[in-house]
Amino acid sequence: MRDIVAANVHSVTHMSALILPQMIERKKGVIINVSSTAAVMPQPLLSIYSATKAFVDKFSADLQTEYRSSGIIVQNVQPAFVVTNMSKVRQASLFVPSPDTFVTSALNTLGFCERTAGYLPHTLIHVGYRTLSWLFCEQFVGQLVMKYLFKRNQMALRRLARKQQN
Repeated sequence: MRDIVAANVHSVTHMSALILPQMIERKKGVIINVSSTAAVMPQPLLSIYSATKAFVDKFSADLQTEYRSSGIIVQNVQPAFVVTNMSKVRQASLFVPSPDTFVTSALNTLGFCERTAGYLPHTLIHVGYRTLSWLFCEQFVGQLVMKYLFKRNQMALRRLARKQQN
């Protein structure tokens, strides 16, 4: 738990504190913070992680408001899954891009929006979630996500148990 908070909260605040004075002096600069769709969608079983990503989202939005007039751009990127060791997804697809594809897409949004999914198919995931939440209710959608994540968690635990038996 402490590692997650250190990685997602402390690092963002400390790095911002380190670089902002120089950016203010130059009257220009760019800060790109990486949050996650977990910041804006229900993430049961990942509560600490998603809460730290929500912090990054709020922190970035408020920094942008505070420093916009100083010529500083603060952007928060909220990706869904990308092919990485953390996601454990090995093959790129339309909704799970390679890191290079994602970064190229996300950088193209710089200066146009303060908060972005960074990649059009990830934007569709955000819009889909908001639409479902509006049509039904957030708790209902949260329960669907809970069932999905619980099944994924159970599958991962079974894989781990099989691995330990072999």
